[in-house]
Amino acid sequence: MHDDSRILSGGMWDLRTLIGSSLADNLIMRAMKIEPHSFKEFVEALLTVDDDNGDLSDGTTHIGQIREAFYDNHGISTQYFLEKLLLIFQFHKCVNS
Repeated sequence: MHDDSRILSGGMWDLRTLIGSSLADNLIMRAMKIEPHSFKEFVEALLTVDDDNGDLSDGTTHIGQIREAFYDNHGISTQYFLEKLLLIFQFHKCVNS
């Protein structure tokens, strides 16, 4: 159980490296106040506090960095990462047609 904490804390540390400690700490503390019960719920809470329009399906301000820190580096996934990648794929498909 305690070894699992390295997965989440590693993602937090990576996020601090990617977007800066002040912004990352602010987002992380706000996400914790939502009281998530799993790693996935924590990442979704992080996306919620990072969002600027109340619609997670269109991404958030730092979704790329959050995805890199938690999914790419530590395997914590959420449907919102996949939806954003699908939107990017569809956009490139339309542009290149």
